[in-house]
Amino acid sequence: MQMRSVHIQRDRIPSCTEDIAHKPLFRCPRSKVSRLQRRWLDRLRTELTDGMLSTVEPLCLCGVQNTGSDELLFSEDRYGLPFGTWLCHSCGMVRTSPMIADESLQRYYDVFYDNIYGPSHARFSRSLKSSIRLAGQQATWISDFWTASAPHILVADYGCGYGGSLVEWRSRGHGVLGYEVARDRIRWLSEMRLPVETDEFTFMRKCSDAELVILSHVLEHQSDPVSLLMRIASATPLNTHLYVELPGIFDWFALYRQRGFAIQHAHAWGFCLSTLQTVCSKAGWQLVNGDELIRSLWRKCSQPSVPSRDVRALCDRLLYSLGVTEVTDKPHEYTSPRPEAQARQQLSGFESGNEIVFGARGACITEEI
Repeated sequence: MQMRSVHIQRDRIPSCTEDIAHKPLFRCPRSKVSRLQRRWLDRLRTELTDGMLSTVEPLCLCGVQNTGSDELLFSEDRYGLPFGTWLCHSCGMVRTSPMIADESLQRYYDVFYDNIYGPSHARFSRSLKSSIRLAGQQATWISDFWTASAPHILVADYGCGYGGSLVEWRSRGHGVLGYEVARDRIRWLSEMRLPVETDEFTFMRKCSDAELVILSHVLEHQSDPVSLLMRIASATPLNTHLYVELPGIFDWFALYRQRGFAIQHAHAWGFCLSTLQTVCSKAGWQLVNGDELIRSLWRKCSQPSVPSRDVRALCDRLLYSLGVTEVTDKPHEYTSPRPEAQARQQLSGFESGNEIVFGARGACITEEI
């Protein structure tokens, strides 16, 4: 996937094309933060400005390099940090640009992530309990569409966090294996005596017997999700199933009631089930079942099928879910929300930027990518 390095200036959002003055379609509501979180956010902003943390501007996963098809939905995330949220009208994919570069991710997750998204005090025990509860719900959902080939199989969790899935699946009699890179979580997992690998190569090698691999709120954080899906496919046997869970973009409107929950700089990509199918199929995964939340189960397949879709209708549906009530026939023009829609936006904490919002809608195709 092609990217170009960018340098974040304190009061400027690098745009995906330098010759078009993009104006965001929406203003992202600000999340309330504690004094401790504010200090960490100020430190993150300083490291971004000083170049201690590198950022890049990725091209969309569909590979279309026509920047005129990109539209800026938000110019900042929920913390007011200069990370734009873009919609690609060529495929319907949502992405963060700029995003934190791969070479800076280890420092970002070690130093900033938990201190910004979850203050360290009282974090571990509370997070483990919620993680176990979530893993139980996931296991129940998965069991409706998949049955293990034996009473005792290996379940692997890439990005296992606080280890809730490892505890849950082990309680069901299965062998478990986790992979994690955040150092404080690794220490916690070791204290809990949960099997976790910190080297991806070693984890993938041990996945050679895994019947189920879990990616729970992981794929949206990856700069190159297709590459990760390919590595998992290469490392696992033919009968392996993959569970992917992440926040679906069509559920964003409900999440806005929680003060812009989904708009965060740590999320590199935003998927609906259709765009997730496109990405997973490139790595050899066929959809078994899924919904728009997103909870989804996949099986390995040499030639996955992807249903054809109307990309323009997909993009319009996302815009409607965010509060735009009418998309005109003109390629760069949207009408403002009606009064009742504006009231709904105000209740949810965001509002349209202008009565008429000019974007860079570009060409909307209705063919499979």
